[in-house]
Amino acid sequence: MAILRLLLSRWLLSLVGAAILAALAWEFGPLLPALESWVPRLGIALGLLLVWAVANLLLDLRRRRRERVLEAGVTDGAAVARADDGASGRWRRWASGWRRRWPC
Repeated sequence: MAILRLLLSRWLLSLVGAAILAALAWEFGPLLPALESWVPRLGIALGLLLVWAVANLLLDLRRRRRERVLEAGVTDGAAVARADDGASGRWRRWASGWRRRWPC
């Protein structure tokens, strides 16, 4: 199961896609006059690798931040629910009536 999860992970699948793009640039690059030398083709391959790494890193960081926010919201919500003495229900009823009277 762990092997399947690794094979289907975003990091590996996107690496395969970046490698395919780099291989296409390497093989078909000489058809363009600017890419006849191996140096610009290597630059393209390294650029693709860099874009791949940065994109996946940013996606992972965003996912971790969202998980931390969700976890904090769940734990804070549980603490608020335990500390609630019923006053929030009265507040909601009052606020909903106030919103109906507001001229927006």
